[in-house]
Amino acid sequence: MSLESKYWARTYVKTDPKILQETYDFWLKVFPKVPNPGPEDATVFLEFMQVKEQRDWKDFVDTSLMDELEREGFLSSVYR
Repeated sequence: MSLESKYWARTYVKTDPKILQETYDFWLKVFPKVPNPGPEDATVFLEFMQVKEQRDWKDFVDTSLMDELEREGFLSSVYR
């Protein structure tokens, strides 16, 4: 391991269980358990693409993959 790698590992890799748990808990609140796009995500996309006419968000977002993973129980198995 190079000297730089050792420095970065020593400086930025945290092994304190309390810090790791707090970090995990923080990001668990930020990211949804089922990362399915919704109307708010489509709105951002439509604004970015400068779509002027009013359209249904489901015309632009396909949730079938995440729906299937949730239905099959894969997503809930990740959080066990």
